[in-house]
Amino acid sequence: GNQVFEDLDANGVRDSNEVGIAGVTMELLNSSGIVIASSTTDSGGMYLFDDLPSGRYRVRVAAAEFLAGGTLQGWKSDLVEEALADSDIDNNDNGLAVLGEIVSGEITLDSSEPTNESPTSVSIAADSYSNLTVDFGFYRLGSIGDFVWLDTNADGVQQSTETGIAGVRVVLLDAAGATIASAETGSDGRYLFSDLVPGSYQVKFDLTSLPIELRATVDNTSDDAADSDANPLTGLTALVRLAGGQDIRTVDLGATKAVHELVLTKVALGNAVAGQNVDWKIVLKNNGPDPARGAITLTDALPAELSFVSAASQTDGLSCDYATATRTVSCVTANGLGSGKELVALVTTTVSPSAGASIVNSASVATQTQTQIAPASEKVDVRGASLSNPAVPVPSTPARESTAAGSLVLTGHNSTLWAGLALLRRFCRRCAATGDRK
Repeated sequence: GNQVFEDLDANGVRDSNEVGIAGVTMELLNSSGIVIASSTTDSGGMYLFDDLPSGRYRVRVAAAEFLAGGTLQGWKSDLVEEALADSDIDNNDNGLAVLGEIVSGEITLDSSEPTNESPTSVSIAADSYSNLTVDFGFYRLGSIGDFVWLDTNADGVQQSTETGIAGVRVVLLDAAGATIASAETGSDGRYLFSDLVPGSYQVKFDLTSLPIELRATVDNTSDDAADSDANPLTGLTALVRLAGGQDIRTVDLGATKAVHELVLTKVALGNAVAGQNVDWKIVLKNNGPDPARGAITLTDALPAELSFVSAASQTDGLSCDYATATRTVSCVTANGLGSGKELVALVTTTVSPSAGASIVNSASVATQTQTQIAPASEKVDVRGASLSNPAVPVPSTPARESTAAGSLVLTGHNSTLWAGLALLRRFCRRCAATGDRK
């Protein structure tokens, strides 16, 4: 005989903090597999079959113990067991799963049995014909979970007025980082991983599944039941140690509104000359401190004085296109913009020969917003979202002189030349009136 114990860490060994399970019915089988005796564990989980002749035996946990109302209902046999119950190793699990039953390996009672078993039953002393090392370890399944909430004051601590966030993906990892399970928070912001074997786990909150306008708040600022537990950059918690039967409901994540400053600038590269190309550089910079998540669109609606030639992205993940019908260049990224990063696009246009004295070419920016949470329904404040360039002077084309058929023809846009022409015409009319042809 010996002990049925609760193996809190499911390691197959009875540790000093692990106690026996009382009230479990144990059965003794002879070499033919017939039940010849039964015993019930005492308050310390000890059982004993005594007055046995030499021979071969097995010990089995009664099947009824695992059914409704049984002492071991919902319990699991250890994952690690020592199959050779006759090896006389004490304080380890000897229970094997055989045809749906938990039974020990075969035990041969003879004069070679150990005499130093511990602990021993109070009703018998160890002797040369006893084997008091046939132990059985069982564990209960546990659970890990809790809450993802909107941390409106960004202090990392749950307040009674702060509400849960639905639809956040949560991943359960083992101690080696392998994925065990995943879940999404419900409408109340809660999640739960249940039926877990005792051991060490990590919880990873998928920060990309937070609403677009939110980021993770500061972690580990208060008691474990009320604070945020995940690294705000990775979404990963520290190791969570789960004992058998333990229900841990303290692994939380707070999320607060992201803060960032987006600044849009647009400059002409070089002079704008009628009939020639000019390049426009559009830059959107995130001055932080937080990333801007979601889709971002840079837009350049070309004025009538400019004709489209090309548009090129100078940032990975940013793609540019031109819509002829609206004369609009659009450069789009779905990757957001990290703190301190830039989106850069280069637009090439041709200046119309009939352009006026100045051209104004404007760019704007639009960012993706999230509306399912009321505090996040505001659009991200993009500073400089519609900036205009200062007037760009358009130099006139040089005058051209022609003497065909005795006439003087002046072409171009120079106002001084046109004023001179008007003066010349008045002078010629006066000559015609006086007959003076000098």
